[in-house]
Amino acid sequence: MPLKTLYKITDRPIEERVNLLANELNKMLMEITEQGEQKIFTINDLVDLIKRAFKNNYHISIIISGKRGQGKTTLLAHILAMVYGTKWNPNYKEALRYILFDPKEALLVIIEHLKEAKPLIAIGMDDAGTWISKWSQERAKTRFLEFTNLFRQVLGASLFTDVASIHKYIRQLADLRIHVHKMSFHERQFYYRLLEDYDPKLAKLFAENSKIEWSIAKVYESSIDVFDKVWLHRKAVMVFPLQLPRYFRKKYEEKRLTYTMKLAQEVLETILLEEEIHLLQKQKLAIEKKIAKLQQISEKMEKKRELKKLMKEIKEMVEK
Repeated sequence: MPLKTLYKITDRPIEERVNLLANELNKMLMEITEQGEQKIFTINDLVDLIKRAFKNNYHISIIISGKRGQGKTTLLAHILAMVYGTKWNPNYKEALRYILFDPKEALLVIIEHLKEAKPLIAIGMDDAGTWISKWSQERAKTRFLEFTNLFRQVLGASLFTDVASIHKYIRQLADLRIHVHKMSFHERQFYYRLLEDYDPKLAKLFAENSKIEWSIAKVYESSIDVFDKVWLHRKAVMVFPLQLPRYFRKKYEEKRLTYTMKLAQEVLETILLEEEIHLLQKQKLAIEKKIAKLQQISEKMEKKRELKKLMKEIKEMVEK
């Protein structure tokens, strides 16, 4: 979109403004270099990386981490929407389809696409820690490797969001690690000054749309040396809007609620099963104690019989 048109979007709906502004910001930020920092890396760059990976039959595994409410799922949604759509027309409906919570669900999606010979560019596993953390560290390693090995066969990228519950070893397996946090007031001022030096009109537009929240993602590339030590290399800084279409938010919350209810049911069943096992163990212990007591009584009775027999023999000997 020409900048002349972009500068007249103030009266447009917030979602449209966000998409237009974000794309123009991305385009500008791609050419800006922070002093002492890496070249700014945008969602556009990451999407291009994923699409190239799929086209050239290789795979990128990405873990997006950060505190709650900082933009992990938002970033995941933006990436997948642009992967399955375009930079200017992201497809959030398709993105929602490929944001999954359960590994079994991911496997079913893969099987479905393989059967129908449909291309499957990327899958996003949201809150991956909820199922990975249920396994022991050793089992988690094995299962995660099984999943990633399968993903590598069919996907251009697998993305995982997590708070902090993914085991350290698994985090080390990721090709890219992205840490997100909300843009602070001071950071917003910093980016405003960058834009002001680059394009005053765009900086003004950025300032006028102050209700739009932004997040910053620090992108790290991991590598393993000959001693199996993992090194993280700061690849770039990425800026993205904390704004998603309303219909996406609504459908996402419904999907998440369904999964949460299912997870709660599984947890409840596990608790009930554990309680039942605990009760059975207590009953078993009580039975074992009774058996032990009966054995003691039996042993005492046997000793009494032996004593009685011995006394009888002694009496007979005395009488003789």
